[in-house]
Amino acid sequence: MNDIGAHWDLIHIFLAVNRLGKYEAAAHYLGIDSSTTRSKIQKLEALVGSPLFESRNGTLFLMQHHRKLLVMGWPALPRTSSMMSRH
Repeated sequence: MNDIGAHWDLIHIFLAVNRLGKYEAAAHYLGIDSSTTRSKIQKLEALVGSPLFESRNGTLFLMQHHRKLLVMGWPALPRTSSMMSRH
């Protein structure tokens, strides 16, 4: 199985957190616990070797040097229209 397939759950959670800007919002959207969301992001951060997000005024933003993750093939993963933009 390729790396993306092996880590689909991590990628799916990463995309939700990136899109929604909060662990709790991503967890609610995905139907999982927010502690699970945080732990999966921590696991993905361990795989990439550094933090993925920075918090500004309570909203999570993808670190500039990790924006390449969004263009390295992950855009092929489906984005659903029900994922709302950050407010």
